[in-house]
Amino acid sequence: MNYLTLLADTENNDQISINGKTGALLSTAMACEIMQMVIKQSLNKFYGLSDIQFMKFWDELQQLKVDFTILNNVLKEDLNSIYFLKDKAYLCKRVYRIGLILKSNSNSLLSTDLSIAINLAKVSLDGLVSILKNNLNLIENSTLKKELESHIEILAKEDEFHQKIMNSPDY
Repeated sequence: MNYLTLLADTENNDQISINGKTGALLSTAMACEIMQMVIKQSLNKFYGLSDIQFMKFWDELQQLKVDFTILNNVLKEDLNSIYFLKDKAYLCKRVYRIGLILKSNSNSLLSTDLSIAINLAKVSLDGLVSILKNNLNLIENSTLKKELESHIEILAKEDEFHQKIMNSPDY
């Protein structure tokens, strides 16, 4: 199942509605799809990443896309779970980071497409972080609240992750 099938399912199901949460997750799945297209068009050329590196990102984006579209079953049960949203926000951040790595290491003719994908992932991440922040006051357990605040801080923080990855021998 891809995000288009998921979107069609939501239109035909009264139990599922599109809101900011689902929109963020669907947007990130779309970002994965666009980034995979950029990778496909960057293979067999040297843009700063080897084909093996591109394929590692392709595989990871494919798995992330699957993780986002599994949402179809979760929407009915657990979308309001703050932990579900926290986990999905981390996945959004990973997609955003992959986009930043691809930005300077892929076919420049696709820079506009890639910018759109990066922006989709970033807006999704920011939206989920905002939802998490807005729900903090609903948590009565102070330990859980502090734990979530820590996660929100990590998620909201701009980092140098893509630069560290580029300097890593594994990528």
